[in-house]
Amino acid sequence: MRDVHRTRLRMALPVLGLLTVPLAAGPLPGAVTPAAAAGVEQAPERDIRARIESLPGMRVTAEKPAAPGRRDFEPAYRQPVDHRHPERGTFEQRLRLLHKSTHRPTVLYTSGYGLVSNPDFRSEPTQLVDGNEIVTEQRYFDESGPNPVDWSKLDIRPRELHGRHAQAPDAYFYQLGTQLGYPQYSTPHLTDLLRHPGVQDVRTYVPRDIPLRFQPHTMADIDRWVRHDGSQLLFVYGENDVATAERFRLGRGSRDAHLYVAPDTNHRARIESLPTKDSAAAKATLRRWAGQ
Repeated sequence: MRDVHRTRLRMALPVLGLLTVPLAAGPLPGAVTPAAAAGVEQAPERDIRARIESLPGMRVTAEKPAAPGRRDFEPAYRQPVDHRHPERGTFEQRLRLLHKSTHRPTVLYTSGYGLVSNPDFRSEPTQLVDGNEIVTEQRYFDESGPNPVDWSKLDIRPRELHGRHAQAPDAYFYQLGTQLGYPQYSTPHLTDLLRHPGVQDVRTYVPRDIPLRFQPHTMADIDRWVRHDGSQLLFVYGENDVATAERFRLGRGSRDAHLYVAPDTNHRARIESLPTKDSAAAKATLRRWAGQ
């Protein structure tokens, strides 16, 4: 592989798990509140669907069958096309909320693509902490993007509000070619065998009429943040994954941050892929962050 440092390919798990602990969600099960202790009758907790729909810009488009003890919602969140210029229009981003309890931690799962269609799916962090899960559909994939699409607004700054668009392959490769980076392979030894030269170039997958200018400062900025200010981070890489060549690095400023490499594993590496000692340590870290 060549030019990896030029493209700054940096990916950890193919998913991102953001764990939140319900500090303000309400009293823990079995806890006696001051109102209850004083004999004051408490109002029943509002239905979770009503609470979701009361959020500005949020609506629930469907509630699907779920396992006992859980509810499976498909909300849609209206957001600006350009967060720096919110007056320039909006679009809806599809989500999936698998709800168990307001007293359980919540995991934000980002696959980087579309919504997970398997109704029984729960990400590894969600299973480990037995929590709620929010799944986001990447911006500009399938149904969660503006129409018509403005590719110049697909950058990394609003990626915490993920979405999806019908031209999903274009969206994916566009961001690889402009900000995230894409691996380059040396192919001279394959010249007489290649039927499609240039297949390793990200430009091949983006229509020629769409500008594709790489911005090397974007991922470098995130890398600096990880090394100098990042906290409560856990990275899991596969030893045989090309992304591992440009993995994130922890630095002196990284606090309560951990990095593991799963041996003989590719991009599908998970905590369960790690050696027993590392797997146990990673699980203990996640559960500690969840207050368990």
